[in-house]
Amino acid sequence: MPPCVAHAAPSPSFTLAEEETPVFRQAWFYVTLVAVAAVAFLLYSEFTRPEQALGNEPVQVAREPGASAPAAPAAPGRPSTQPAEGGPQPQEATGTPGQGAAETRSGESEGGEALQADLAARGEQLYTQLGCSACHSLDGTPLVGPSWKGLYGHEVKLGNGQAVTADEAYLKESIENPDAKLVQGYPQGVMTATIAPYKAQLSQQENIDALIAFIKTLE
Repeated sequence: MPPCVAHAAPSPSFTLAEEETPVFRQAWFYVTLVAVAAVAFLLYSEFTRPEQALGNEPVQVAREPGASAPAAPAAPGRPSTQPAEGGPQPQEATGTPGQGAAETRSGESEGGEALQADLAARGEQLYTQLGCSACHSLDGTPLVGPSWKGLYGHEVKLGNGQAVTADEAYLKESIENPDAKLVQGYPQGVMTATIAPYKAQLSQQENIDALIAFIKTLE
């Protein structure tokens, strides 16, 4: 039987220094990279910050090409008329001179026509409600009183031989007092007695205006 020989454990094929060499190399690479980045950042900050003069001289700030210069401060006691940079710019007036006034007059004219139309419609209702239809026709036929057809703006011959124009003043007076200027061919006192039951309504200005507006439409 062969004698037992003690065998020593095999030694590792690499040393501790050889095992740590790649780690140190990798760490050195990252340290170098960080240092280069720090130097680059410092250089960038140094060359990009605004130049500032010594003493009380103003700081010159670089502006982009085409940018407008900041507005100069206004003199003491006088407000600046130059708009601030980036603020709303004044709007130039557009349109022809007098256009706004013409549009205003046009709107007022349309509003007046609408008001007259409403008054005329109200007057047509009063023509029936207050018994006017029993004495005044709308087709030119004479009744107890003269017809309202074509009355407004035309000449009216009175019983005393005078001739007057049937304008608003004449119509208002005739509604309130039919015998004041009696039309030729019609007896006195008849119309006054006829409107007696409606005297209160015919004395109201809004009703008078409505009846006149209605008579104006009867051409």
